[in-house]
Amino acid sequence: MTSTYINILTDFGFKRIFADEKNKDLLIDFLNAVMEFQGIEIKDISYKNTEFVGEYEEDKKVILDLYCTNEKGEHFLIEVQRAEQEFFKKRLLFYASRLIQEQGIKGKKWDYNFKGVYSIAILDFDMPKNQEILNSFRILNEKTHEPFIDDFGFVIINLTQFNKQEYELTSNFEKWLYVLRNLDKLKDIPLKLQQHLFVKLFNLAEYSALSKKEQKAYMESLKKYNDFENVLEFAQKKGYNKGYNEATLEFQQVISDIEMLLSEERKRAEEEKKRAEEKEKLLNEEKKRAEEEKKRAEEKEKLLNEEKKRAEQEKQRLIKSIQKMRAMGASDKEIEEILEIKLKEYE
Repeated sequence: MTSTYINILTDFGFKRIFADEKNKDLLIDFLNAVMEFQGIEIKDISYKNTEFVGEYEEDKKVILDLYCTNEKGEHFLIEVQRAEQEFFKKRLLFYASRLIQEQGIKGKKWDYNFKGVYSIAILDFDMPKNQEILNSFRILNEKTHEPFIDDFGFVIINLTQFNKQEYELTSNFEKWLYVLRNLDKLKDIPLKLQQHLFVKLFNLAEYSALSKKEQKAYMESLKKYNDFENVLEFAQKKGYNKGYNEATLEFQQVISDIEMLLSEERKRAEEEKKRAEEKEKLLNEEKKRAEEEKKRAEEKEKLLNEEKKRAEQEKQRLIKSIQKMRAMGASDKEIEEILEIKLKEYE
């Protein structure tokens, strides 16, 4: 099923959005979002070549290139790098130096006062974790960090490291990264991107708005994009397999050693658990005996309290009987004889 919007990182998508004179306001806005960190503001641009092709076979890995100048004559090379290259940084420097050479005035004396040159690389593959999303480079003095030259630099954007969601977007730069990373996955224009330029971009990128010829061209471009992804994935797997085969025996030995240590640790843990359970069992039995002893003591105390209560009641009855007999005129001897009879009854 075709996505609502085209993939902007395909050759077709990049050229449709950025390489058309009618849409240069989009490229200007993108460049300003990127170059703001270099302190550069761009008001207008002129397209030079829609593609800047290298001289060597391996440079064909660079799928999307764009070359333009601004109103001050400063040069900007924008490219999307799909695959990691061994001498990628040197190639950036080589291409940027060619833009300086092209400014030379042939046949006339030239004082080498060239206009600024800036190379912007959008990386569509994973870079080392220590790289930032936006990386700015210039030629500096190693000790003082003062720039050797002000208007010559490089900007590398690690696109795959940008993972913000729509609600997290705060700057115009982040909005552009979000579009580059997610355009072909979206169904509608996100709320935070419903601004004039981005609405224009989404309208241009809508697949159903393309003519039949354009749709065919886009699908061919998308196929090349996906085929390139598959080739990279296969090459990576092939390289990994060799290392995997060489490391398998050593890895298995490490796993075996770990399993042995874990087995011994589990055995010690089970023995410790068994001792703890036995100790708990003894404690429970002791607790049970203590509870039974407590229960018997409570029952004995209850009986004693009841006996004490009955004795107190009997005492009160005897006192009342003595008082009654004295009231009736009985002598102490008669009372004593009666008490002896009562005591014998209790015995």
